[in-house]
Amino acid sequence: MKQLRISAVSYINSLPFVYGIRESGLLKNYELSLDVPSICAEKLRNNEVDIGLIPVAMIPEIPDGKILTDYCIGASGPVRSVVLASNKPLDQIKKIYLDTESRSSVRLARILADNFWNISPEWETIDINNVEKFNEEDAAVLIGDKVFKYEMSFNHIYDLASEWQKFTSLPFVFACWVSNKEIPSNIIQQFNRAVAYGVDHKIQAIEQLAEKKINNIDMVEYIQNNINYDLNERMYDGLKLFLDYLRR
Repeated sequence: MKQLRISAVSYINSLPFVYGIRESGLLKNYELSLDVPSICAEKLRNNEVDIGLIPVAMIPEIPDGKILTDYCIGASGPVRSVVLASNKPLDQIKKIYLDTESRSSVRLARILADNFWNISPEWETIDINNVEKFNEEDAAVLIGDKVFKYEMSFNHIYDLASEWQKFTSLPFVFACWVSNKEIPSNIIQQFNRAVAYGVDHKIQAIEQLAEKKINNIDMVEYIQNNINYDLNERMYDGLKLFLDYLRR
């Protein structure tokens, strides 16, 4: 095929993948862009890329979508970087603002509200930039690196991966590597090896690719202890259940 076009997420938790693609030398003839999750999905849906690290909620919307690797962005415990942030307890929240950057996290919050938290807030999708100005009864779904910037501004932080695990006893998968067309098997093998190399060199990935320090977070500890990159059987079970809730 022509040059392989890849869209990866521009967050800290995807740096091992980026490192493996760029630094392993195992993948040839490719173009890599770094985007927020929603843009990764749009690029894949619009055939602007061939492979994308996309929110799992978008998989059903990708024509000929296929999960390519045994690796993902997931969590078997607290994920830290996908939260509902609020100054009030859950049962006092009136409105929840939704981050535009990931549809999986937004839909996860709605599933939890309907089926686990038993709350019926007003929902509003916005480009979240200044969360300190929210009203006292407001909350926000925050994802990605911005969580570490804003988490200290709120009285209550509900980790959405942890809440899902309390609800289902299963881990949660936030993003997978998905293709929108048939990829030659030799290229899939190269891509898999490159991604695996990055996961095996997580610390080097942070040391070489992280552009800045972030307050309140040890980035190495975060990717080692909060992010589960292994798309194993239990992760698949969690993914299948989440997609089932979406279909309902």
